[in-house]
Amino acid sequence: MAEAPLMVVSGSEDFLRRRFLRNVVEAQRADGWRIVEIDGGADKDEDEAADEEGGRIKDTKRRLHQEVLAALVSNPFLPEMVLAVVEHPEKLDVELLKQHAQETDPTTVLLLHINGEPDGRTKLGKFVKELGKQHYNFPAPKAYKAAEVALPFLLEEVRKRGLTFDPTLAAALISKVGTNLGFLRFEVLKIAMLAEAMGVTTIGPVQAKGGMAPIAQAGVHPILNALVDRDSARLYKKLQHVRRTMSKDETIPICRFLGSAIQRWAAASYLDALPAREAAQEIGISPWEYSNLVLPGARAWGRTGSVALLRVVARAERAVLRGAQDPWLVLVSGLLAVCQPAGR
Repeated sequence: MAEAPLMVVSGSEDFLRRRFLRNVVEAQRADGWRIVEIDGGADKDEDEAADEEGGRIKDTKRRLHQEVLAALVSNPFLPEMVLAVVEHPEKLDVELLKQHAQETDPTTVLLLHINGEPDGRTKLGKFVKELGKQHYNFPAPKAYKAAEVALPFLLEEVRKRGLTFDPTLAAALISKVGTNLGFLRFEVLKIAMLAEAMGVTTIGPVQAKGGMAPIAQAGVHPILNALVDRDSARLYKKLQHVRRTMSKDETIPICRFLGSAIQRWAAASYLDALPAREAAQEIGISPWEYSNLVLPGARAWGRTGSVALLRVVARAERAVLRGAQDPWLVLVSGLLAVCQPAGR
């Protein structure tokens, strides 16, 4: 897939953009390419590189430039193809990019990942706009067009699993779940599991309705319950159960659902001085949901713990996007480590 010396992936449609990026990385890795990850937005001490004198390079732009240059230098004694994925490339030297884009026989392909639409007012944005076919953009549809875009996406995801879904029923599902493509794909996975268990290939009202609740409760909710109780043994069992019932690439949808719940825990931990009804309004949920589904997690983990859980989920999602060998292991090991009582 990586045919040119430089490619750009951008767009505000988060799910499609990240899936395309993941597919490119996985395809090149399968072809024997070495994957190099460069983050132009990382500014923490552990992400800073040492200069020749052994000091720290605190200028992100300078560090980013050096890391990209290092990726572009080929080793004549160890010929290999390299895919360098650059996250947050906004501070890159555009002249360097232009020069590399003219390479006729490169050993390194630069893949720039822009979260959102390129800013046409900047040098990088103007350069990206001129790339033509090597710029893969995934714009988010206008709000009034979102359902119109979501419907063919949902039907195609169903078709890829060998199932059929009446468009009217699919549209009803979208009106219930929303137009977020990542969430819709997760709904398809749940519904497909239920259809397979029932031995049917056509999704009807029973499968659509059944997939929206019981399978979610059988999957993500028990994991959340184990986290609330900080029960690492039960947590491991529930994670293993999900792994057995999900296909190998379902780490991201699980992370999204876990992350959504944990974010509410984190928000609630900062609203502990408010009455439940007011706190629920701040988060945008009902008082019952706040008291029964959010508050227990917030009390169990607090602010620091909730942030630690979110970091684990984020690391696992990044592992998927960067083509790691076993992103699910990143999620499981991270959750178990955070859940482990101190001193053990």
